[in-house]
Amino acid sequence: RNRFLMLVAVTLVAAVLVFVLDRSGDSGTGEMPATLLPGLQGTVNELAAIDIVAPGGRIAVSLRRDEERWRVSERDGYEADFAQVLDLLRTLADLGVEEPRTDNPDWYAHLGVQDVSRPDATGRRIDFPGREISSVIIGQVDPSGEGSYARVAEEAQSWLLDAVVEVPVDPVAWLESGIMDIPSADIAQVVIRHADGEVVRIDRAGEEEPSFVLRDVPQGREAGGEWKRNAIANGLRALNLEDVRRFQPPAPEDATRVLFT
Repeated sequence: RNRFLMLVAVTLVAAVLVFVLDRSGDSGTGEMPATLLPGLQGTVNELAAIDIVAPGGRIAVSLRRDEERWRVSERDGYEADFAQVLDLLRTLADLGVEEPRTDNPDWYAHLGVQDVSRPDATGRRIDFPGREISSVIIGQVDPSGEGSYARVAEEAQSWLLDAVVEVPVDPVAWLESGIMDIPSADIAQVVIRHADGEVVRIDRAGEEEPSFVLRDVPQGREAGGEWKRNAIANGLRALNLEDVRRFQPPAPEDATRVLFT
């Protein structure tokens, strides 16, 4: 008897989930568009502006393209990760719809596709300023993990997409994080100049040597471990940013200057 009651409860829960996520009775005409944003396919290479609007209606990320590259306005126009921007555009241009979902605004919140200007919104809206391309609201990922829910902002019908769309609202997530990647094998010398005038210099031990030696060791002292010098020489290897802002000269008086040769 208990097992039977448990099965009944599970069945009811499953039915509610299907009702919430499918809402087949509210799926409008049932016509399936070939792609979610048909106007995007022919203009991907011509776009020069993308806005990502976060919950609450705030423009969180403004991507702008100049003659050379995409840039992030919220970070003083620093270079955006081109591959990431291109991947987003290609994904949006090719987005197909798997199934219709609700067209009832009362149920949008269950999919994350309510108007992003609402304080309780959870989705992200993607706008294309200057272009006659519809804005799209990207909602939650389907429980299967194979597609996202979405809704064209001007339309009532929501959809389950055939792909997962990732849209970060943190400007840092859109930056080209790599600054430089020069291994110690390509370094011949490192000179460190401290603000108080002290100079520390390490040189490669030899053309074919992987290690570095410390110059001008004070009398009565010994150089520290080799790993410390090698770590300094590797200072430009996989050098990535965590955030960025425009430099305002002059440099601080207590700045340390390092010259890698």
